[in-house]
Amino acid sequence: MQHRFTRLFKDLRDLDYIRRLNRLSLRTLKERRNRADVIEVFKLCKGHTLLSLDRFFQLDTDRRTRGHSLKICKLCFHKDIRKYFFSVRVINRWNSLSEDVMQSSVNMFKRHLQKVRERRMGFFMSATPMVASSSANSLRHVRPHLVSYLVRLLSAVAIVW
Repeated sequence: MQHRFTRLFKDLRDLDYIRRLNRLSLRTLKERRNRADVIEVFKLCKGHTLLSLDRFFQLDTDRRTRGHSLKICKLCFHKDIRKYFFSVRVINRWNSLSEDVMQSSVNMFKRHLQKVRERRMGFFMSATPMVASSSANSLRHVRPHLVSYLVRLLSAVAIVW
């Protein structure tokens, strides 16, 4: 869906997918999923959802670990398919966050994730770093309200799907 969306702009059709995303200041679907996973774990830890944290994770009780106090234990599993589950794929990213972000609200947490993404490009496993400065120059001819409308529409479709 996102591949198709980025081809709607005539001036971007000749570029490859990653460059089209960079020019439109969008993230890859993989990066968006990984970011949403980390945000969902934060909501589970803070009690902002109806689900319990214990249903998915076991908190690390060893206080000698570095980082924040809400670290999640890595459990062993015997099937290879298990590594793609939400409760496994998010652990390394979650445990690498700092302590100061754990004391914030959901919106502050999202802002902190944006700062982490700017500092460490591979945090959400994006294929290539996104360059925000070149996007403004390359889209002068595109109507900004149309781009924002299409981005919101694409996000809504991705959430429903």
